[in-house]
Amino acid sequence: FHSQYIYTAISEIDNYTRFILVIPIYIMLREISISEKNVIYILNISGLVLGPIALFFFLTNDSVRVRGFTSTATIFANVSLLFSVLSILTLRYCEDTKINPLLPYAASLSSFLAWGLTGSRSSLFLFLTLFLLALFVKDIRKSFKILFNKKSFFFLLIASLIFFSSQSFQRFGSVYENIRSYSINKHTHTWKSDNTVTPRLIIWDGSTNIIRENPLLGVGLNNYNKALEKQILNNKIPPIRKDLKNVTAGLNHAHNQYLDIFAKTGFIGFLILIIFIIVNILFFLRYWFQDKNNIFSYFGIITITSYSGYMINHVVLSHQQSTLIMVLLLIFFSGLSSSYQNRKIKI
Repeated sequence: FHSQYIYTAISEIDNYTRFILVIPIYIMLREISISEKNVIYILNISGLVLGPIALFFFLTNDSVRVRGFTSTATIFANVSLLFSVLSILTLRYCEDTKINPLLPYAASLSSFLAWGLTGSRSSLFLFLTLFLLALFVKDIRKSFKILFNKKSFFFLLIASLIFFSSQSFQRFGSVYENIRSYSINKHTHTWKSDNTVTPRLIIWDGSTNIIRENPLLGVGLNNYNKALEKQILNNKIPPIRKDLKNVTAGLNHAHNQYLDIFAKTGFIGFLILIIFIIVNILFFLRYWFQDKNNIFSYFGIITITSYSGYMINHVVLSHQQSTLIMVLLLIFFSGLSSSYQNRKIKI
């Protein structure tokens, strides 16, 4: 235990400090007043600029998958798709705030285009978690009905064209066959695979083995790569790379936040992550049920639910930019939710 946790590298701990550093921002936001109209403009303008940024990188860089100013295409895809959803959901508030509905439609399509240029598939887990949320929360389910009316026909048509012509859709073709092939012939699929699905399946296999062997405390934040290498050397999983000196491809995370935190910190760390997600959802739901006009809590629900989906195929807490963006959005919406409610109480 001492060697696993006391001597953990600062770089591994650094991302988790973001949660502490943003506390002053939350306290500040609780005391200031930002109108709903301004927040809607912020979200939609942010979504609107993502498309041109993605097009610029697509036209000026050699990389097939656009990643914008972020370190990976997945991070940029996650941000773009989230803003696409947030933008289109601001439609329900446009009439009250006297904002032209063309702005949310344009912003949503622009950021959806940015997502399409990233070639990311895993970001679509966002829709899985939003669907599950809508199943259990009637008011959330109603809010998505805005997409199924005559006014949204052209939006859905253009969004469909973007999706089916995107790099993301083109990369979907081999997913099923790769999963099926790997499940049948695990040890014949290693570095030879020319896709990103098979390596992830290998990593997830190794991660579940690590969890079974270290269920309570995990292997430590610093030791995932060594534990994964041990799995390969003991022939429990195939090598991820042909290079005998680097059979793990240098990976220090599990490409799945839930498996990653469980493998590194054990059941206790995994439980803390689940509690973090549930507490955030309940926090925003409480404010939204108290007042359906509290749009800040509504967008907070969408944000935490979306990132819960992203975590299925992305280790948010192992990437500084992902951690920072998620934390800042949650703090922004939670602080303004509290501020809105406090104003209502005083009135």
